[in-house]
Amino acid sequence: MAPALMLTTAAVSAVAVVSEGERLILNVSEPKSVVVRNDTDVYTGPGEGYSRKGALVEGDEIEVLRYQEGWVQCRSEQFEMGWIPDSDVPDM
Repeated sequence: MAPALMLTTAAVSAVAVVSEGERLILNVSEPKSVVVRNDTDVYTGPGEGYSRKGALVEGDEIEVLRYQEGWVQCRSEQFEMGWIPDSDVPDM
């Protein structure tokens, strides 16, 4: 099925925004390193209904991979990959 919406722009780090029913996913063209601004739990998926993998503490550095409905998929030294709320990441 073709995406309902697709955008590409060089002005921002995003390469595409696609609509999957009600869900919007923003893919990042290159992972962006940022520092976590609050202590936060890390989940296996984008929501508290997913399994908890552990936690990050304020000041830990993560690599942002993509955004989805208030959640950030990231990678860090502590976790190969996980999801945290976007409110715990600067400039979300």
